[in-house]
Amino acid sequence: ILSRLIRAVRLSSSRRSLCSIGTEDYPFLGAAVPPQSDTDGQSASLPSVTTVLDRTRPPESAIALARWLRKKQEALGPEGFARYRAGLLSAGTQLHRSIWSYLESGDAQPEAEVAGFFQSVLPILRSVESVQSQEALVVHQQLGYKGRLDCLARLRPDEGDVNSGRQRPELLIEWKTAHERKIAGLKDAYDAPLQLASYLGALNQMRRCCHGNEDSLPPVDSAILVYAYPDGSPAACLRLGVDQLLPAWSAWLHRLRAFQLAQDRAAAKLTR
Repeated sequence: ILSRLIRAVRLSSSRRSLCSIGTEDYPFLGAAVPPQSDTDGQSASLPSVTTVLDRTRPPESAIALARWLRKKQEALGPEGFARYRAGLLSAGTQLHRSIWSYLESGDAQPEAEVAGFFQSVLPILRSVESVQSQEALVVHQQLGYKGRLDCLARLRPDEGDVNSGRQRPELLIEWKTAHERKIAGLKDAYDAPLQLASYLGALNQMRRCCHGNEDSLPPVDSAILVYAYPDGSPAACLRLGVDQLLPAWSAWLHRLRAFQLAQDRAAAKLTR
């Protein structure tokens, strides 16, 4: 309990200046501020993007999720539902492992359980080039959160593209699995745009802190969400540019602040 209290007070005090979180103070493309030291390993105790989004889910989304979980449990039974959830997690892990191997070596031997998923994303994988990083940790020290992005790379120009001679900009690629339904658009992506915006906001801030000059290492302002299907049909590819990411960044800042306020209230109770 004491260690939890110390950690909570430390995180709370590090955010005292964050009375409000806005895009002007914390721009999506990053602000040129000196990097903060991490001598006490504070970043290790920062909340992850996934944790923040899970704990600040809007009421209507939470109700819909609870309803879906209840229906699944009733249909599959406790043991069947446990196996179902384990299968979802395993498929995601195995697919990411196969994608990582393919982008590293140009070859992959996916497990049978994810062969369809891998076939689904293979056309997109073939268009990926200049991979900068995979499964990379990003930390926004000023805002106090961390995340792990899937892939930072470039895409090859399409055949016949008039700009095929130019190098395409870097973009964030997030790999996901769609088990039960087709993805028609961003309306089906739920919090995924906020997830991507949070990763890019942290990445851009890290770049500005380390390099300062945008020309030396420009910010990343585009992303794609790739949803793989188990039957091997072509994956859904949702593109997000600045017009989609800026509103998502603003929404993420509101969710992050709500999470921080809840954490501060919990820390205050521990000190009573």
